[in-house]
Amino acid sequence: MDIEALISFLAELKANNHKTWFDENRARYESLRAAFYADLQIIIDGFAEYDPPLIALKPKDCAFRINKRFPDKEGSYKTHFSAHFTGAGRGPSNAGYYFEVSADGLVTIGGGWYQPAPPHLNWILTDIAAHPEKITRIIENPDFKRMFGGLSDQRAKKMPKGFPVDHPHADLLLQKGFVVMEEKDAQAMSGTLTEHVTSRFKVTAPLVRYMRALEDTAPEKEAKEQETRREGAAALSLLI
Repeated sequence: MDIEALISFLAELKANNHKTWFDENRARYESLRAAFYADLQIIIDGFAEYDPPLIALKPKDCAFRINKRFPDKEGSYKTHFSAHFTGAGRGPSNAGYYFEVSADGLVTIGGGWYQPAPPHLNWILTDIAAHPEKITRIIENPDFKRMFGGLSDQRAKKMPKGFPVDHPHADLLLQKGFVVMEEKDAQAMSGTLTEHVTSRFKVTAPLVRYMRALEDTAPEKEAKEQETRREGAAALSLLI
């Protein structure tokens, strides 16, 4: 993808954020979107090396729409192209990988689990309190620290109920989200966009896989699955 052409389009959109301009430039948008989807497919194919369950994803299921859900005074359209890769495609409520290219010429790349719902957060903190070595092994990795520094600062003001304030890893138990982010000028990227994104995703992968494992074993998910199995068994009994 021609990232300079994309940034130029997004910058013009930022200055002319209305339907008339967008319709006049729709052909440019569709061409850039097609190129963006092609890059997403390259990134998805790359998951085979470090997160195989995600290779079944489709670009259209990972890319966010450019239309704002709720138009505001700044206009009807987002001024960035972005994508989120999770087991369910895009969606802020799941652990996964994220990147965007903005009108300001910045590329933002990261991953983890952004502000999980309270039951999920409690499940994460419970696991960290009992087995802190799982996450410290990840965030203390030299490549992880060099690339991201550490987890994004999304912290509660006081220790969540049920967790000791004197826990050796109290700083982790104050986290409300478990994500890392790198923001870099597009001109400073190493290699192509797909190469740069993939290099960051590879380092983020252990954190994403850890968060996903907790997501998949959360008590309420197991309860829902048991209920589904019971309903299925009940329905089957009516047919026998």
